[in-house]
Amino acid sequence: MPTPRQYRFLRAQLYATLLGVAGLASVGALTLEHAFLVGFLALVATATLTAPVHVTPPWRRRLRWPLLLGSAVFLALVGARTLEKLLAAL
Repeated sequence: MPTPRQYRFLRAQLYATLLGVAGLASVGALTLEHAFLVGFLALVATATLTAPVHVTPPWRRRLRWPLLLGSAVFLALVGARTLEKLLAAL
């Protein structure tokens, strides 16, 4: 059964992501890549800002996997963009 802290974390994550996606849509820059980046950065920020100081509950340890997977996808996107720019400059 989810705890109130888990619900608070999920709400904060959801609101941050929706706010970022709404901001992208309002400026006309909403793409799947940008939506992923906003969601991933919202996850990182929410996990960092709500991290407990002394004791880590078991559910927070499971956040490691989405963060690692998101980091790998983020690095792949950055690498692909960098490669595009380098090849276009040649």
